Amino acid sequence: MNKIYSFIAIAAAAAMITGCDNYDDRYTPEYASVVRLEQFGEHELTAWTINDSEIYKLNILRSGHNIGTATTATVRVMSDEEWKAYASTYGLGRYYKIPNDCFKFSESGSDMAVIDFAPNQISGETAVTILSGKLSSYSQTLPGSGDGMEGDGNVICLPIKLETGNGSVLQAQSTLLLKVMSMDATLTLSTTGFEKIKCSPSSSPIVREYTINLSCENPWGFTVKLENNKELLDSYNSANDTRYTLMGASAIEILDNGTWKPWADSEIEFPIGSNTKTVSVRIDPAKVGMMDAMALCVSKPSLNLTTDVQKLSNIVAVQVKPSTQRIRISASDISASTDDGTHTAKNLVDGKRNSYYSSNPEPHDGDPVYGSYVDIKLPSPIRYFAFDYMSRFDFFGDGSGIPNEVDIYVSDDGNAWEKCGSITGMRRNFNNMSQTVTYGNFDAGKEIKYVRWAVIKGGASGLVDHRQPNTTAYWSASVLYIYGK
Repeated sequence: MNKIYSFIAIAAAAAMITGCDNYDDRYTPEYASVVRLEQFGEHELTAWTINDSEIYKLNILRSGHNIGTATTATVRVMSDEEWKAYASTYGLGRYYKIPNDCFKFSESGSDMAVIDFAPNQISGETAVTILSGKLSSYSQTLPGSGDGMEGDGNVICLPIKLETGNGSVLQAQSTLLLKVMSMDATLTLSTTGFEKIKCSPSSSPIVREYTINLSCENPWGFTVKLENNKELLDSYNSANDTRYTLMGASAIEILDNGTWKPWADSEIEFPIGSNTKTVSVRIDPAKVGMMDAMALCVSKPSLNLTTDVQKLSNIVAVQVKPSTQRIRISASDISASTDDGTHTAKNLVDGKRNSYYSSNPEPHDGDPVYGSYVDIKLPSPIRYFAFDYMSRFDFFGDGSGIPNEVDIYVSDDGNAWEKCGSITGMRRNFNNMSQTVTYGNFDAGKEIKYVRWAVIKGGASGLVDHRQPNTTAYWSASVLYIYGK
């Protein structure tokens, strides 16, 4: 807290001490041997939890007109009472004194250090050790910790005083407020989350570049594991009701010293001094399966780094249409739960872009499970499939005719239905003009003969529920084509 002290007083006192290094009868005995902290005021130290401890060195300087005698100086931590008074004086309401079990001046855990100056010795040193793990635990107990708001203003500090029993202390340089920040060393990946890429088997290879970042300097050197992780993909499938399969190694390559090599889970090395590592991956669409996804994951650091799977993983699902040719559906093999009496379900598969289907816009009871739906009977069984949905031009400009949430069901007989997947947030894919978007791939888990497109929510807000009784919610489309294999 350098600002607390008077710079004029410091300069004057320092000049006096410097000028008194040679004995002079003009100066009083209190200047015979004067000690002071080289590190005084406020200083900062980061205690990385990756380390067991952090050491802060203190230098004690000695001057005066009679340093030919021995002097003993003591460096100690303020008592709770002293700290309370000090913090009150300088308005340090958000400063918290480090507990005794979070630091030590010696192996015995003492809260002080004694420096014995021999005759004519002008400097001495000691060190305080901050116990990083215990400090991290303590920091979590402070008011506001963990809420990302009030806790951000907390300052953890070690208030240190310099004293001597047989000499003088320069008061302007007698106090050190060591501000200690407890920090986790974390790893992050530059691209995370879930991504779906639409392409054809003949599309160019898909290249993704990732950077693995360490949040601090790296004086240790360590390794991490880079994996195409099935557990990660299984977890995503379970949370999102999807059926993606782990992409085979034959579809993936990794760049190694400028050469593309077949994928293999590997160890990535961070040499001492390096805190970033770039990895390039290439996917060949021609070798991707119907429901394949690469689940890239950085894991198993050789040091005690803080890791979060969400910040260290990226799932890339490559959507290759099951076929380049749509399945021809006859007018008699497509039906809808409702229509407006004129624009019926057959218009969805008639191949005419200027015709369209519209569900019933008049008050009606939606199906409590399926909302407003269209059933498609397939000419032959398929397991994997995708849809092309073409929106109808919206003259009102609010997109109310575009579904926002759709559930996909499959059936062997057209009577018993099993949910196969969902489409959410459809509305954001359209600009209210007539345009086509592909949805899929879907995996029925077995060969099936029927598919149900069940619109659950839509309307101008995208939140109108088609399953409600006496609803006027409706949806429309120019085309609903299906591709399958």
